[in-house]
Amino acid sequence: MNTQALWKIVRFYARFMPSYTKVGYYARRPSWDASPPLDCSGQRWVVTGANAGIGKAMMHAAANAGAQVVAVARNQQRLDAAVQELDAAAAQRHSSPIYSVISS
Repeated sequence: MNTQALWKIVRFYARFMPSYTKVGYYARRPSWDASPPLDCSGQRWVVTGANAGIGKAMMHAAANAGAQVVAVARNQQRLDAAVQELDAAAAQRHSSPIYSVISS
C-alpha cells in the first residue's frame, strides 16, 4: 500500500473521531487558520501571579499586544526579574509592578 492511499484511509476515519481526543486534535489541526495578531492597544490588564507560569506568559503576551499591564505578585524579586524580561517596546507600555500579599 502506498503512502497516498494510506493517508486517504486515515483522513476518512479521522472524520469520525471526536475533536476532544488526541487523534481528533491532530487530525483537525492542519485545517485551522492561523490566529490573527492580538491587538490590545488602549486596554488595561491586571495580571496576578505575573512572576512565573501562566501569569508571566499572560503579562508578556498582553504587553507585547499593546496593553498597559499592571502586574501583581507575592515575590518582589521574581516579579522584578519577570518585568526585566519584557522587550523594550512592551516595557514602555508596562506600568509599575505591584508587590502584594493577597492572602486571607
